Amino acid sequence: MTVTSPPRRTAVVLAILTAGVAAVLAPASPATAADGPAPPPREHRIIAGVHTDAVSTFLDDGRLALGSKADVDEGNGTRFAADDIRFHLAGDAELTVPAGYEFLAPSGSRVWIAPESNPGAGRLWPGFSTESTPAGDTTFVLTALDGPGRLELFTSAGFGGVKRLWSSSDGPKSFTVGRTHMHANWAFTAAGTYRIGVRATMTVSGERQSADATYTFVVGPLPSATATVTTLTAGATSVVAGDRVTLDATVTPAGAGGYVEFLDGSAVLGHAAVSGGGAGLAVTTLPLGSRSLTARFVPHVLNEFGRSASEPVGVTVTEKPGGEVFAIAGLADRYRAGEQIDLRFIGATVPGGHQAWWLLRPAGQSTEYLVGTGDRYTRDATVALDGADIKVQIVDAANKAVQETAYRGLHVDGPNIGSGEKVTVTGMGDSYYNGDPVRVTVAHRALTAGETGRWVNRFLPSATTWDETNEWSAPKRIGDAYLIDTSWLNQVEWAYEIVAADGAVIGRSPALTSTIRNRELQLSGIRTVYRAGDTLQAASELYPARGGVSYEWALAEGNDLVPIPGAVSSSLELPVTADLDGRTLYLSVTDAATGHHVGGAQQRLRVTDAAPGDQLLFLDSLSGHYHQGNTIRLKASADPVASDTDTYRWLWKRPDQSDFATIEKATTATHEVRAEQALDGTQVKAELRTAGGELLATSEPSTIHVDDHGAAPQQKVTVEQAAGSDRVTATVSPASVLTRWEWHVQRRGADTAQPAPGQHGSSLTLSAADDGASVFARLTFDDGRTYAESAPIVVHVDGSTQPGDPALSVSGLNDGEYQPGDTVTVQAVQTPQGPLTAYQWFAKRPGTAAFEPVTGETSAAYSFTATRDLHGTELLVKLYDGETVAATSPAVTLTVAAPPQGSDAAKTVTATISETEGALVISVAPGDRDVTLPAAALSSAGDRWESSGALKPVTVTDTRSGGPGWTASGQVAGGFRTEGGAAFPGSYLGWAPTVVAQADRQCVQAGPVAVPSVPGRPGTGLGDSAVLATAPAGAGRGTARLDAELRLSVPTDTAAGAYTGTLTLTAI
Repeated sequence: MTVTSPPRRTAVVLAILTAGVAAVLAPASPATAADGPAPPPREHRIIAGVHTDAVSTFLDDGRLALGSKADVDEGNGTRFAADDIRFHLAGDAELTVPAGYEFLAPSGSRVWIAPESNPGAGRLWPGFSTESTPAGDTTFVLTALDGPGRLELFTSAGFGGVKRLWSSSDGPKSFTVGRTHMHANWAFTAAGTYRIGVRATMTVSGERQSADATYTFVVGPLPSATATVTTLTAGATSVVAGDRVTLDATVTPAGAGGYVEFLDGSAVLGHAAVSGGGAGLAVTTLPLGSRSLTARFVPHVLNEFGRSASEPVGVTVTEKPGGEVFAIAGLADRYRAGEQIDLRFIGATVPGGHQAWWLLRPAGQSTEYLVGTGDRYTRDATVALDGADIKVQIVDAANKAVQETAYRGLHVDGPNIGSGEKVTVTGMGDSYYNGDPVRVTVAHRALTAGETGRWVNRFLPSATTWDETNEWSAPKRIGDAYLIDTSWLNQVEWAYEIVAADGAVIGRSPALTSTIRNRELQLSGIRTVYRAGDTLQAASELYPARGGVSYEWALAEGNDLVPIPGAVSSSLELPVTADLDGRTLYLSVTDAATGHHVGGAQQRLRVTDAAPGDQLLFLDSLSGHYHQGNTIRLKASADPVASDTDTYRWLWKRPDQSDFATIEKATTATHEVRAEQALDGTQVKAELRTAGGELLATSEPSTIHVDDHGAAPQQKVTVEQAAGSDRVTATVSPASVLTRWEWHVQRRGADTAQPAPGQHGSSLTLSAADDGASVFARLTFDDGRTYAESAPIVVHVDGSTQPGDPALSVSGLNDGEYQPGDTVTVQAVQTPQGPLTAYQWFAKRPGTAAFEPVTGETSAAYSFTATRDLHGTELLVKLYDGETVAATSPAVTLTVAAPPQGSDAAKTVTATISETEGALVISVAPGDRDVTLPAAALSSAGDRWESSGALKPVTVTDTRSGGPGWTASGQVAGGFRTEGGAAFPGSYLGWAPTVVAQADRQCVQAGPVAVPSVPGRPGTGLGDSAVLATAPAGAGRGTARLDAELRLSVPTDTAAGAYTGTLTLTAI
């Protein structure tokens, strides 16, 4: 060992001043309230079941930053801020600590590990990345840990050992890497939430920079947000308008972070931050009336605390002390149709320049209708008002509400009844399509001299009185019936009246209503662009179809429609002239018998002024919209006509796609596509190309619309797994234009299904760890939105045997037959017998396609009673390491037959492994025999020359029988000398031993730190024998690799020179 000391020079003392940061804690002042709603809550993204560079460095405008990257749906390596995400290490990461890993926890304890090597789809694989920063060393420091247990970060080392990188207890707190992407084992000793403080330090453009971040790992079950409870109290419950009302909210638990919104009904009065479990707001603007006030807790983070709302607190606000409450008076709980509704409001004075509005909201609607003004609302009750809500607003000159009552419900029991003398109208249906004939008859007594009959109507819900129909809406009498135009039926009440000579109504029929729906009229065949001289060919389709209609095509001319002579069928041929450019083509469909409007459609025309001979490509127009299952006919027309060798190329772009994509196998002027909802909003265009691929022309795009009026997609997804296969396949029927899939796997013991990262094909390859998992597939748009989803299936995967894995077989089954009632006992046999003891038995009965787990049978032995229906049943057993299948036995078949009764049999198999005497050897590789420490440097105190370096690996191999244990130690007994004779003792050299690697069943422990001898401080360094490592009895057999950090500390008056000493290593 050689130590180089620098020439003697004057010592310089560097004083380091550490500034303390004082935190002054004082009682919190009341939170400041603010107008309007609270800031929206955040929700941490859960990163689970994917590859992630959890700790990643970035360079933002030349400054070092810490964050994370993850392979998520947005793309692999998507960047996240550490505060915005939570890493979820699921329950299937729980493992048993083997011997030799006691630095994690005692052998046999349970820990949760995110592994260094890829754990496969559906499991978290966190790592580190410095790839986004310049080349150079980066040091990662564990600065803090807040959690229910300890964190150990380590990597695998040679000969089965480990290299510890971080330890939240007694191990290392930092490690240094170059520009790299790496993974390590993250071990957590308890389930729960961990907040891990990390600091990264590196040199950027010659400047030493650091960045800090806190990373959150949730280990085990993902906890749901903590439920909260919010209560509200008001400083007063009866006040005069303008009085101050103090509102105080309490949120439990008291540690819940967020805001409280204070509401009057649905209107937000303001918000305040929660402090110490409380928040308050003072208001002076409560409107008149009985106010229903609530407090609503809005958490900072939805993952941590749930929303909650208080029970309502009533506060009455009046114009003067003891005054009436602003409210609607005269409202009955229920009305019978025909009764009079007579409402007024009380408790409010309408100031000058203001007025009172009566607003009504029909049942099932959000629209408010002005139904009256003034201090009263009166109307006869009909079933059209049942379920409606009514309120009063007082509005200013600008029609801005300054006061309003709460909504009150109107409830009317039918049926509608008439008034006065009996009048009956029959024949009106509940609903019609627009333009359908509505024929009704009227019955009443014979009219006397001076009496007349008339039709009346009123608009719903705004009109309160009946008006006689006008010349446009009046039904036409045809014989004994009346024909009503459906255009006047929608949201209108109708009745027939008998009127006396003096105008008095002496009889009215019950009010009549009907719902009117529209037919769809679709145009097709119209090109996007024409040349003058072309022929426009258009077709139409009415949906739902009906006969007895007339067609009329027309062209817009200014504000008028000019019919096209002779264009009175469902299709049109029209010579194209230049003046058609920019004009709109209309089609009107009417009932042939009544002339009532059935439907209409229009399309704007374009006529190009391109020179003759310029190659153009036009698309025939598409229907206004299609329904699922319709055929979409795409047609392109070339002008001049395409040659026989020209080819077409069709392209489309759905709303979820950024670029046009080629439609496969579409190479002619026409192409047909089955309509599905995934195509709604898709743009389509065509290209004309020569045989050599040269582009001649491109059409303008057209848009496909598919609308099934809220119906779900017809596509259904199924997944299946062939017997014995490690692959599941998804199919969709009917076929879809979508090709992107998402696979979700919920492994045994996991709380939720996790997406399989990067798996977007129609099949998924399973691993042994997926055995018994629930798997489903989603067909998605390219932007990740779900289109259709399969039902889940349970998959079965045989574990593949690796070198060193046990073989598994089933014993105990009779070679012959069992009789019904016999006890059948089968036994799982490991060869060789290993430490794993978690089993699951599976059975496949005749006629079933797959093995199913036998509920509750998780031990090595499985006993049951033979029955005839079990004849031919196949049995197998699987051995588990945590949630991973370690081995699967071949299947055995049970035979149950008639007597004679069989007999039980059992075998015991004993395996003996011989031992030899062996030896204990300590060795150093030839290339590691010489250790040269760096040139010594002055200590921070300026009183010592110091240097440090690595010992380089030392190997101890113990093959002795009996396992007596061993101790490896070292000593520099002869001290250090230069060639000139200068010397210092071996006690000036110390070490900090480490165990680099050890065998699975070893329990090698590093020796204590040997501190260099310094006057006034304890420590003898390596001047005396110092322990490098020990192995207790029974835990030393195998090979261990040891190392140590060497530290040299000599007085400043030590002569300059190169010093050499001999370190003697022994193992006993």
